[in-house]
Amino acid sequence: MTAAADPYASSLTQYLPVLRALAQALVSCRKEFTVMNLDGIYRCISEQEQLCRQALALRGAIQAMPSSRLPGASDSHEVASLLADVARAEAEVQFLNRVQAAYLRRGNRTVNILLNALGAPDPAAVGMAAPVPVSRTIAAE
Repeated sequence: MTAAADPYASSLTQYLPVLRALAQALVSCRKEFTVMNLDGIYRCISEQEQLCRQALALRGAIQAMPSSRLPGASDSHEVASLLADVARAEAEVQFLNRVQAAYLRRGNRTVNILLNALGAPDPAAVGMAAPVPVSRTIAAE
C-alpha cells in the first residue's frame, strides 16, 4: 500500500517536511540572535510560529486517527520507516528549540545588563511585559 492510499502514511508524509522546515528555521535564526537583530528575530519567530501551527494541526490529525489501524504487510516497513524519521525529526526540533531558548535567555540577560549599566529601571517595574519562558516544544507534547 502506498502513502497516497494510506491516510496514516500520507499524514506522516505531510508532517515530516513541516518538522524538517521547522528545524531549518530554528537553525537559520541563530545568526539573528548572535548579532541581536531584533527585526530578524521577530521575522524568524513569526515563521517558526506558523510552522508550529502547521505541525500541531498535522500532529492532531495523526493522533485522531483510530489507534486500531494496523498497517498491512506490504506497508508496515514504509510506515515504520516514516515513524522512525518523524521521531528523529521531532527529537531534532526539541533539541534546537532548547538551543533557541538558551539564546533567548542570553538575550534577556544582555538587555538587563545594558539597562542596569544605563541606570534604566527594570522593564517589569515600569509595566513592560515579563519575558515568556520558552520551554515547550512540539515533540514534548
